[in-house]
Amino acid sequence: MKWIDILKETVTQSRVKEIEDIDIDIDDDDCNRKLQQMANKLKNYNLLLRKKWEAGWPQHQEYFELENDEQKANSSFFVIKVKEENKFTSLEQYIFESTTSIYNPIPESVACKVLEILEETPQTDKEYESAIFIEFEGYKIYRDFNFNYQYNVNKLVVTPPNGKDEIELSWTNGEHTGLVLGVGRRQVNLATGSNNIYRTSGYYDGRDFGFSWHR
Repeated sequence: MKWIDILKETVTQSRVKEIEDIDIDIDDDDCNRKLQQMANKLKNYNLLLRKKWEAGWPQHQEYFELENDEQKANSSFFVIKVKEENKFTSLEQYIFESTTSIYNPIPESVACKVLEILEETPQTDKEYESAIFIEFEGYKIYRDFNFNYQYNVNKLVVTPPNGKDEIELSWTNGEHTGLVLGVGRRQVNLATGSNNIYRTSGYYDGRDFGFSWHR
């Protein structure tokens, strides 16, 4: 073998070794990177209920008013309620949507365990509720998933041994509203047909994101 061939072979082997080293580095934090991506997805999500409200609901916006709109560094919360003078019942009535996105790197083995738990979440369009709490390598992992049409939750909390939350990723939306509103003799059912406030407000559509941020 000529010296130039030997040199080429040495350079090639060296480059392959560099690539292998890079791949190992990436694999070593793959689970944390996936959790970071989930956190970014939640952080960048603009609450659909807010977007629909700001755009002007197609129908019946006159029956509702803004109660709370909070946008903080790690969370966002939006609540609308039925106007007091238009209430047909005495119950508190509202529709809301919220997100929280707090992420700090955790040991990779714990991050991978968290992903395993997230992957167990069912893909369902039927009512389902599950709450899981486990301890793994000193970390407490809490997982809450609730799909029941009135109060929906997709939440993850990871707490380290020192007790301070390292990760909290969550989305929720819910409603508690009298669906028939009355003004004098006029009554409007806001849950049926073209009057369906849950569709015009984005309440239903928001769940498409809410139950998918972890996938």
